[in-house]
Amino acid sequence: MAHHPLDDASRDRSDEAPGFTCLRVTAAGEARITVSGELDLATAPELDDALRTAQRSAAAVTLDMSRLRFIDVRGLRVVLAAAARARELGARFLVVRGPPAVTRVFELTATDVAVEFAMCGERDRRSSRARR
Repeated sequence: MAHHPLDDASRDRSDEAPGFTCLRVTAAGEARITVSGELDLATAPELDDALRTAQRSAAAVTLDMSRLRFIDVRGLRVVLAAAARARELGARFLVVRGPPAVTRVFELTATDVAVEFAMCGERDRRSSRARR
């Protein structure tokens, strides 16, 4: 896969935000962003930049949160904003669930219905039922 200059903007910046990694891979009109560590006030802008860049260049974006250990309200807002942008653009934004502590933040704030979740490459049935 060819290196793209924007990829550098979404790569691990461990000197700026210890414990957080944001990697972006784009191929055939689809982008996959994988985050790990802690998504919080300090690291949310990095994910926001990566998601905005991916959504400008790809018709479908998948955010993989399976390696995320923690998410706060600022991180949640970034994910919800990306979902709203995708709806406005008529694009696809899919989120791979994080561990129980991360998923619980979406459930406690009743925002789990605002995001299309997937598990193992398949759409999460609960989220699709909630939108009906």
